[in-house]
Amino acid sequence: IGNQCGAATQNNMAIWGTSFAANQEVYLDIAVVPGASQQFQLILRSESGTATRTKSYYIRFVNDATMTIQVLSVIAAVETNIGAQFNYGSAMVGGMQIGVRISGSTISVWVNGVQQFTRTDSSITAAGFIAATPTDEVGRIDNFGGGAL
Repeated sequence: IGNQCGAATQNNMAIWGTSFAANQEVYLDIAVVPGASQQFQLILRSESGTATRTKSYYIRFVNDATMTIQVLSVIAAVETNIGAQFNYGSAMVGGMQIGVRISGSTISVWVNGVQQFTRTDSSITAAGFIAATPTDEVGRIDNFGGGAL
């Protein structure tokens, strides 16, 4: 298993213990794919260094036939979709790299080192923490990282 990380219970998070400048990135390698319709979530500009969902951006990578990707803002625990969901076009597989960058109001989503799409939103502008989480006990991550751009 090496340095892989998984959730002991549903929705446990790996949170980087340092708050980064507002322009930041977060990324990981998928070591083990989560169960059907479960997700990996990458989190940026999180106001809290804990699992409390107060204010942050969440990007969901859903384990379905086309790896649906959703970008959301969470403010006061209320989720708001930012643009339409994006379908990657093929299923999630182990070894895949996923990542997100935010610079100013532009959020860019990456798979295997290739930018897939962008969204624009200015509802969260402050510096914050980065985090990642599988939404079940099956999914495992490796090489979780990120920081200031």
